[in-house]
Order: sequence, then C-alpha cells, then structure tokens
Amino acid sequence: MNMPTTKTRVILNPASANGKTLKRVERLKPALKSVLGEYELAFTEAPEHATVLSREAVREGYGLVISVGGDGTNHEIVNGFFDEDARRIDSPTRFAFLASGTGGDFRRTFGHPLDLEKAIARLKTAQPQKIDLGKAVTTGAQGPLTRHYINSATFGLSGYVGQMLLTAPKNLGATGTYLYATLKGLLTYEPQPVQFKSAEKTWEGTVAIAGFCNGQYFGGGMKVAPHAQVADGLLDGVIVEGMSLPAWLMAIPRVYTGAHQHLKKVSMFHTQSAEVTCDGAATPMHIELDGELTGTLPARFEVVPQAIEVLI
Repeated sequence: MNMPTTKTRVILNPASANGKTLKRVERLKPALKSVLGEYELAFTEAPEHATVLSREAVREGYGLVISVGGDGTNHEIVNGFFDEDARRIDSPTRFAFLASGTGGDFRRTFGHPLDLEKAIARLKTAQPQKIDLGKAVTTGAQGPLTRHYINSATFGLSGYVGQMLLTAPKNLGATGTYLYATLKGLLTYEPQPVQFKSAEKTWEGTVAIAGFCNGQYFGGGMKVAPHAQVADGLLDGVIVEGMSLPAWLMAIPRVYTGAHQHLKKVSMFHTQSAEVTCDGAATPMHIELDGELTGTLPARFEVVPQAIEVLI
C-alpha cells in the first residue's frame, strides 16, 4: 500500500515481551524506516502513557499511529482515539499494530506474525479497513469507568486470573503463563451468579467465565469467540457456566481450538449491547478489557461500529 505522507508516530512499550522489545529496537529502526519513511518513535514511560501519546498524535492529525507491544498497549493506544470523556476525536489518523507482548491475542484473529521483522514487512501490503470497537461502562471505585476495547471484554475466572497474572512468572511464554495462572485459579475460584440482559438474550446463572468479544482470541491463544468478526457491527457474547474442576480440565483444550462452543455449558450469541449485573455475588466480579483489569460488574457493553481505521 501507499503509506500516508503525513506524520507517523510509532509508540513502543519497552516493557513488552518482558523487555525483549526494547533490546531489539535498534535493529528494528532500519526496517521501520524502509517501510514508513520518516517517523517518530515514542517510548511509553508509565501505565496510560500510551493513551496520552496516541491522543496527542490523533488530535494533531497524524496519518498513522502504530502500536509496538502487546494487547495492553493496543488497548491504551486505541483509547487515545477518544477524548477524556470517551468521545471519538475527529481525525483522519489510522491505527496499525506490531505485536510484541505476552499475549498477542488480537493479532491472532488476522493471522499476523508475532515476529516483529515479519510484522513490519507486512505493513508494505497492509490495506486500511474500518473495524468495530467495544465500549464498556464498568463500576470503578470512584464511579463509572468508560473505556473502549479492540479485542475482548471478559469477567469471571478471567478477571480472577488477571489479578494473579500481575505477579505470575512470565518466563513460560504467553500460553504457558496464562495456562499456569488459569490452572491455579481453577483451584480457588468459585463461580458467581450473574444476570445478562440484551435484546437478543436474557440469562441468569452461575458463571465460570463470560464476555463480549470483538476479536476471536484471548488469554494467550484461547479461541473463546470463534465466530467473532471485527467489522460486523456486533459483539460476540460468550457464557461458560460454572462446572466441576474435572469438567473444566477436560474443557480447557477445547477452548484453544474453539471446540468448546459445542459443550452444553457454553452459550454464544451476537448482540449490539448488553447489561450485566452480579446480584448475589460473594466477591467483586473484576473485568478485563484487552487483558487489562478495568473495574467490576455491574457493567454495560456495546459495540461501536466502524469506529477506527486499521491497517490489516
């Protein structure tokens, strides 16, 4: 494709891939220049800094903002396309991502490589496509939290495991790290009562894990929403009911291929929006947006169609 002639900002998370991305940055610079021409390279320095860097570029009308990092970096940068009140900033800026993180789940929906050199080379033939985003209004300590997400919003075991991942060892690789934390979480997590209400589905019961997805994968390669499409104007709702530990252990391999959709304890549906409450829950139900812990239930989830233009 013809790259934009306006400015490009590459936002790199130096902590991604356990610091390996930063060690490779000098080697990557020539590859980036050969594809992009002149560009700015900005390093994130703290949580939410990628949102600040992205929002600045979007407001100034940059042609392209590129994320170099994991799903969490993508999440922060995408939120930079919106103002502090979660309203879309009027700007022609496009988004692209070069996966280099612990999970790298969003890139799996498109079959993008985790290898940075190959991902950079892929930009030469990438085509712009408008895709949907999810919007979540969750419960925060100081009131409602509104955030957008590009890949997935999940809760239940995922939120419980997400808290464990904050301190879990990451030398097992993306899949190994998440699987380790999941198995550990299964031993102590108690499924909680949750109530769903949308135009397409009303449901209540105990939930092991559930969510509303834009992409197909989360959790380091789990194909939790195998039918999700990023530009269909819908979110894919997934409900996995509480089940015994032996049943969970048998189900987990199926989640990595999407075959869990055939289990009796699993429901899948499409929706534009849904309200989720957790009346009767014994503990807070933490929510993960693109793998980032963001508030708790009750919450509202909705799709924002054609919200951002991405180089695919």
